[in-house]
Amino acid sequence: MFGQTAIARAHLRPLLPAVLTEQLDWRRMARVPGTTVDERFKKLHSDLVYRVFTRGGEPLLLYLLFEHQRTPHVRMPLRMSAYIHRVWMDWEKSDAAKGSSAVPLIFPMVLYNGSRAWVAPTSMDELYGSDSLVEALGRFRLRLDFFLIDLSQIPDEELTGTALGALTLLVFKHVDSDTFWEKFRLWAHLMEEVLRVPGGLRALEAVFRYGWLAAGRPEPEVEARVWAALPSELEELAVTWAESTREEGRREGRREGRLDELRQVVLDVVGRDGEVPVDVRARIEAATVDELRDWLRDALSAATITKLPGDIEG
Repeated sequence: MFGQTAIARAHLRPLLPAVLTEQLDWRRMARVPGTTVDERFKKLHSDLVYRVFTRGGEPLLLYLLFEHQRTPHVRMPLRMSAYIHRVWMDWEKSDAAKGSSAVPLIFPMVLYNGSRAWVAPTSMDELYGSDSLVEALGRFRLRLDFFLIDLSQIPDEELTGTALGALTLLVFKHVDSDTFWEKFRLWAHLMEEVLRVPGGLRALEAVFRYGWLAAGRPEPEVEARVWAALPSELEELAVTWAESTREEGRREGRREGRLDELRQVVLDVVGRDGEVPVDVRARIEAATVDELRDWLRDALSAATITKLPGDIEG
């Protein structure tokens, strides 16, 4: 069955250096289980680390640290080094590390799908700010380059490979475009090819889900053209997904409405002693539901507001 691993395999393989892909056994590619980066990034990154083996079956593991990035980050090499360190620390606690003196090789890569060319550093050496010290330290400095795939610089016709790989990359590349859905319906021939593969419908659902969430719902007339262009197997799925997404949006709107009401109640309580200071208002606007509830509970039993959520007791 197609899943995240199959989608990753489909669009990774055509873009990696040939000298690397020729050595890998792609059939044994699998997601690395467990958390591999900070908890606050779990939803963004924990599903984007994969393990493959060489064709010779050597016991040395190769990790592909795979991250989507839609805006250039000036310290991306530093972020990547933090992710890599966490992968190694997690591996060191695993059964695979027992009796082994070798650590996994890690191949860090960034798939960038912003609308403009990537202009930020891709190497730790670019962050140090002192060429003379970099040269003086030589091999004793921390060195890290990551492999950048800048979709904005790759023509659509060169995004090849499997139909699923090409479709996924096209969606990544154009998802921020104002004409994304008009382009999407022109890729129907790729969708038809994917549907011929076992599990293809499930894979297309994942691609469609990403496009819908990232690009937003199209205008009604555009939406009608999109549905009309899709293969018949997808039309029912797309309509069902659209309806479920609209319901999710309504639920999210109701949740946001309740959060706004809770914020206003807290502001009213704080303002009972006079005008709410600007910094206090800003912290109320940024507070979570739990923080607001705790704060409100404490505040209602006090004569005045004495501290904000997260303040340290003196």
